[in-house]
Amino acid sequence: MTGHPLAALCDTLGCSPADLIEPYIEADRRKRTAGEAAVIAIRSDLRPERATIIAA
Repeated sequence: MTGHPLAALCDTLGCSPADLIEPYIEADRRKRTAGEAAVIAIRSDLRPERATIIAA
């Protein structure tokens, strides 16, 4: 939120920006490394089938 709407809202409500905004620290999210297994196992017995195109 930019300063102008916040200032107008504070003037209208008769309060300060500290009354409207509560800062907080978000918990750190663990970042994945390149070595982590995030991929499911692929079945080697599944193979694609060739499509047959039929002229209409």
